[in-house]
Amino acid sequence: MKTLFAIAFAAFAMMGLSKPALADNYSGCHNCGVVKNIETYSEKRSGTGGAIVGGIVGGAVGNQVGKGDGRKVATVAGVVGGAIVGKKIAENNDRKDYEITVRMDNGETRVIDQGSIGKIRVGSRVKIKNNKVLLRN
Repeated sequence: MKTLFAIAFAAFAMMGLSKPALADNYSGCHNCGVVKNIETYSEKRSGTGGAIVGGIVGGAVGNQVGKGDGRKVATVAGVVGGAIVGKKIAENNDRKDYEITVRMDNGETRVIDQGSIGKIRVGSRVKIKNNKVLLRN
C-alpha cells in the first residue's frame, strides 16, 4: 500500500499536479495579482488655492478699471471678489479617488489608493509598481 501511494505521488509530481494552485498564476511576477474590489470615494477640497488664484485674477481685472483712487478701489474689490468666487469654485470641485484591493499571486492582499483607474476593473490582472496599480500587458 505504501509503495502504491509513493508511485502515485511520484506520478502526480511528474505531471505537475502536486504544485500549489497559486503557483500556476504566479509566473515569476512578484508584484502581480488580480483586482478583487474597487471602492470610490470623494474628498472635499479646502478652496485655498482657488481663493489665491481668484484673488490674483480679480485684482488684475480690477486694476484695468478707472484711474487714480477709483482704480485702487476696483483693484481691491477685484481681489476680494475673485478670492470669494475662486474659493467657492474650488470647494465645489470634489476629488474622486479609488481604493483598489488586489489579491497578489503570492497570496498576500494589498490595498492601494490612487486618483484614477483607467480600464482597471474587478478581475483585471494587474501589476503594482511604485505603489500604483497598473494593467498587466
